[in-house]
Amino acid sequence: MQGSHRPQSILRITTLSSLIFGLILTLLPSFTNSSNIVSAASACPTNQSHLVTFQGGRWFLSGVNVPWQSGGYGADFGTVEEWGQHTYSTERTRQMFAALQANGINTVRWWVFADGRGAPEFASTSGGAVTGLDANTLPSMADAIKLAQEYNIRIVFNLWSFDMLLPDSNGYTRGEHASGHTDLIVNATKRASFINKALLPMLAYPVPGTSYTIGTHPNVMGWDIFNEPEFGISDLGAVDPQISSPVTLAQMQRFIAEISGAIHRNSNQLTTVGSAAMRWNSDVSLGATGNVWKDSALTPYDAKGYLDFYQIHYYGWMNGDGVYWSYSPTLIDWATAGFDKPTVIGEFPANAGDTGYNPAGLLEKLHSNCYGGAWAWSYENVDDAGGWNDIATAFKAFNTTYAREVNITTGGSTPTTTPVPPTATPVSPTTTAVPPTTTPVPPTATPVPPTATPVPATSSVIYADSLATGWANWSWDSSVNLRSTAKKKVGTHSISVTYKRAWAGFYVHTDQALSTQGYTKVRFWAHGAGGKQKLNLWVRSADGTTSATFALPTLTNSWVQIEVPLSQLGNPANLSDLVIQDAAGRVQSVFYIDQIELVP
Repeated sequence: MQGSHRPQSILRITTLSSLIFGLILTLLPSFTNSSNIVSAASACPTNQSHLVTFQGGRWFLSGVNVPWQSGGYGADFGTVEEWGQHTYSTERTRQMFAALQANGINTVRWWVFADGRGAPEFASTSGGAVTGLDANTLPSMADAIKLAQEYNIRIVFNLWSFDMLLPDSNGYTRGEHASGHTDLIVNATKRASFINKALLPMLAYPVPGTSYTIGTHPNVMGWDIFNEPEFGISDLGAVDPQISSPVTLAQMQRFIAEISGAIHRNSNQLTTVGSAAMRWNSDVSLGATGNVWKDSALTPYDAKGYLDFYQIHYYGWMNGDGVYWSYSPTLIDWATAGFDKPTVIGEFPANAGDTGYNPAGLLEKLHSNCYGGAWAWSYENVDDAGGWNDIATAFKAFNTTYAREVNITTGGSTPTTTPVPPTATPVSPTTTAVPPTTTPVPPTATPVPPTATPVPATSSVIYADSLATGWANWSWDSSVNLRSTAKKKVGTHSISVTYKRAWAGFYVHTDQALSTQGYTKVRFWAHGAGGKQKLNLWVRSADGTTSATFALPTLTNSWVQIEVPLSQLGNPANLSDLVIQDAAGRVQSVFYIDQIELVP
């Protein structure tokens, strides 16, 4: 959403664009036809490290932006109470996904909070802490996810935009909670309120009719934490002139890192940031400020605060002069820009306006320059950058040509050399046939592990009076006592757990994943103290794969031993996380857990 691309109610002219836009319009015709080519794309890496890793494969993210549906800026999922505006529609979403699927699209970037006018809920009009989410937000998101599953679309939810830093509004202009949220970034307590009362409940919310939560659903690819944050950062020299209270780069980096870390700890999904231009996401492109979103800039604030892939936006003004500056991915390929992660073009004009290409040529150029995806702005034609009708035909042809990089399959993988797919396609089956001839060998070797299986131990303990070495308590919305003496079954202590909010979770994690070799089930004791608690259990392995949810028996007023077969959890090779989560959608009374272990 660059330059003039924003809702009609908010005029946006950035300092950067206002200074150079006229110059660029003068230079662009001669530049795009000149010999000042910044880089000539070489062959993309044979290991396809330029493509986005997801669900066991590497993929080119071919998609569109859904910045708002039916004109409901910030009101797709939340509700602008002053106007009663909530624009999410099941039928409209179904029609959109059907059209996208028919043309081979695999992803959408869909905005959630924007400037805060619809969601989350705040304690006060300006600068308030987050108190939760309104009744529409999570059900609407879950409905969109179920439809995405039906039409084989993956969603990347965009959380915030720099608009949140605009001056506070009122009920007559943009809604009482629109903008005025600088404190949400700079104040530690208010940052925590957003994470604990909006983000974590969102990740933990069950998607009805499935065994998944929003944070584990395979059709939620990831989270775009912030749209074009650079336009609200004082250090970078490009603050939107309407923002009177920008934040520093360090404050924004901390905000993004803490949210990314929370997502990584509480989901198996990816994170990114919608950088306004290559200028702020590359250390070496012409005129670049530097990559302010690399790991070394984020992980000092949170060890898991890194991004899984980069995202830069591209509009014609970014072509530059090709001598002193250019932020154009059509002129600077992925390798020349020095990217150390897959990089998706998160916005580009659907009508290819001012880029020097038509839509088909622009898609082809971004692909040949080894970028990891391209999301057109925008599906509903919200401004002069065009809409779905401008690029649908080009996308269909592109997605057909590069189907093996675009057609995401769970557990699949893309070919090692994209240009050869048609001739290489039959090769995989012939190489796949080799393992069956060697498969009989492991069975002859399999008897060896059984003789070794009893050696490790009869069980592998996660909790016995205390958490095993290396395990930590990462529970959310819960009061947890790891050394309770109120009730105990084995030894001298047990774990007492009280859920304080719906969908809360008792959550333990280890950075040294526990191998499941030789074990067949998770076993533990549970006591409901008469509360009749309804609980689910799920686990996650070191590679981020999250299991299906296993419904536990309703707890009673006595100790009961519960055994969950690993086969019901997808037979994970190891465990790095174990979660026992509220399944009733309400606050539940205290219950007790004891002696958690893996057993043969």
